[in-house]
Amino acid sequence: PVSYCVLAKRVSGLKWPIEKAIQTPQQTKTLKAAFGEMKTLKAWAEDARCIVSFQTLRSRLSNYKWSLEKALTTPRSIKAEDRVGQQYGYLIIEALLGQNQRGERLVQCRCTRPGCNRVYVRRLNGIASNKTCGCERRDSFGRRILKHGQAFDKARNPLYTTWYNLNIRCSNPRAESYPHYGGRGIFVCDEWKRGQPKEAGLLAFLAWCKDNPRPTKGHSLDRIENNGPYAPWNCKWSTASEQALNRRTIRDYEQQIKAKDQIIAELMAKIQTFQGSL
Repeated sequence: PVSYCVLAKRVSGLKWPIEKAIQTPQQTKTLKAAFGEMKTLKAWAEDARCIVSFQTLRSRLSNYKWSLEKALTTPRSIKAEDRVGQQYGYLIIEALLGQNQRGERLVQCRCTRPGCNRVYVRRLNGIASNKTCGCERRDSFGRRILKHGQAFDKARNPLYTTWYNLNIRCSNPRAESYPHYGGRGIFVCDEWKRGQPKEAGLLAFLAWCKDNPRPTKGHSLDRIENNGPYAPWNCKWSTASEQALNRRTIRDYEQQIKAKDQIIAELMAKIQTFQGSL
């Protein structure tokens, strides 16, 4: 009741006993219904109404439990070229670009949200999960700050970055620079501390920056006393060269020089006293 190929597969591949391999009937092909017709799965894959391969069709039926008609007529994927001009939320794909280092396709998008119109580059695979370029989130933060007297875009304002970074390096052990700050006892005063209600720490820092404006873009926040906290009375704006002179290594070196000078002065005084006694 079985063909030679099936018999050989049962005996050599499946290690069936020869009696069982001969006597077990060969299974008949299963017919599947779609569009009011009955065909085998292979015959449906060769049908003109099927727009996917046999492997894709079988995978959809076995793994995803799709109906046969849906599995036959649903395109396997949309070509990247066909996605130019499509809109996802407020984002419109304007052009296809190259690939990043991971081999992911990049596209040029435009955010059509009122008041934005930003053009930027992002991954094609992740565009469907975003509805804007991030402007809605930034604006919501600005609206929260506006309730307390000041509109503020944290994503584009360097003062927010300065305030955020000084808090992170003093409080987060996972921060790269934590050992040089929070790890050796440097902390942020309560007035500027992050996590206060109604963004009180940020607003206090912005008020200090308004009274002590940054001279130029080349200046960054520096502590007057190197071992002191980040606080209004202990901070100033300094250039990179000025900050280099305020480093612990420079301070320690200066202290060593002062100590050596004091020792030399004491020795010279003893030598003079000794010579005067001769």
